[in-house]
Amino acid sequence: MFLVEQEIPEVTKYLKSSYSWASYHYGLFSDELLDDIALLNYWGLITVLNESEDIDGENFTTIYKLTDKGKNVVKEKILPYLPKELISKLKNLIERYCGVPLPKISY
Repeated sequence: MFLVEQEIPEVTKYLKSSYSWASYHYGLFSDELLDDIALLNYWGLITVLNESEDIDGENFTTIYKLTDKGKNVVKEKILPYLPKELISKLKNLIERYCGVPLPKISY
């Protein structure tokens, strides 16, 4: 979300508010974003998966995925109300950063 807000600032007018960011262990952190993730998970719109990267399980990656219900909400209740140019910018951002390890992303 930090990259979305930085690279596509017009997206903030479609959010309830922009997020406040603070430095944390592995980069930037937002309490508001964490609350929103918890709500999306509670409503069954996303799943939150933690994948361990080592034997002792100390290093892990958190993966957020839309559920089928979440995909339907995006398709029916969000995408129809966003300008096509904004959708295109979001797709480009996803393509650019998807799969890039966090330490390799610098801003």
